[in-house]
Amino acid sequence: AVTGKTLVSVVSMVLDEGVRWAEASLEPLIKLARAADIHPKVRSLALKALALVTKEGDTVCRILSHMGVVKAVSVLLASRRDAKVTADDVNGVRLVSQICEADGSRYEDVVVIGAVPRIIQILKKHLVEQSILLPHEQELQRRCGRFLEKVSVRPTLRPLVFQAGAADLFLSVLGMEHASSNTKESYSIALLNLCQDPAVSGQWLKDSPGSAGRIKGLLHSQDEEVCLNTLSLAALLAGSPANAWELMSTKDFTAQVVDMMVEAGKMSDKHIKLRFIVSSVSYLFSLVQIREGLKHVRTWNIVPRIDPFMRGIRSSLNSDSKAQHIWGRYDELVVRVEAP
Repeated sequence: AVTGKTLVSVVSMVLDEGVRWAEASLEPLIKLARAADIHPKVRSLALKALALVTKEGDTVCRILSHMGVVKAVSVLLASRRDAKVTADDVNGVRLVSQICEADGSRYEDVVVIGAVPRIIQILKKHLVEQSILLPHEQELQRRCGRFLEKVSVRPTLRPLVFQAGAADLFLSVLGMEHASSNTKESYSIALLNLCQDPAVSGQWLKDSPGSAGRIKGLLHSQDEEVCLNTLSLAALLAGSPANAWELMSTKDFTAQVVDMMVEAGKMSDKHIKLRFIVSSVSYLFSLVQIREGLKHVRTWNIVPRIDPFMRGIRSSLNSDSKAQHIWGRYDELVVRVEAP
């Protein structure tokens, strides 16, 4: 009989020598990975062998996709939600992430089956400084993060991804000092994408105590792109009354936004300046749409403070077509605040 280890060694040898994979040659591996009555070690080795096969490229990954590997592995990952992270999880993530990269239609299978919470758990286990991770651990960290970034841009998948805890995970990574600039920028965009739908994120800050304060902390980021994305996130979240209340209740949150707005006026880069202004005005505009927010802006005399500054930069930015919309919002903001 062929042992599991022999199976993996044969697959490795075949990969080295080259082969044209087909469904018939992959079926035995898939049956072993799916079998419920097989010894766990044999199933683990079958998963490892399949993970090796995906390195052959998109063609093989699409064959595996057609054969239902993503669904089978997603069920396995979902069933291991509270178990210790093992090689099965690692190879499972490698399989689904690689196949989904080749066949984007499979992202939905992973999310709907319920494997995302397990992927988040696996990523959390590897949230340590990149320099102390082994190469394969770094690869796993990147795969988990990349997968979550991909599903966060899909409107139909956002509710389940959000419920799985992706927003809190992204926020945790953004708050880590040792995370690389590239990682932080990617996750700040992913978080912004995930929160696009108010029906999904409308209660987030209320249901996640302390998150508004963590977002405020990110406004002090030395990474300009992270800072801008966080400001855009605040503007987006302020469109929900529940989230707006949490932001207003966080000490000096609005004051920090206004300070950033004023500082942006001194920037020489017109494009960056405009992005800061747009997000800051959008945040204040969202606030004044609700009664408590309007009271908040009036109480802190925000318009008298920013209006001279806004008038001063208006002429310099008026030539930019992208600025026209925001001036309309700003004018409406001023009218609402100054109305009896």
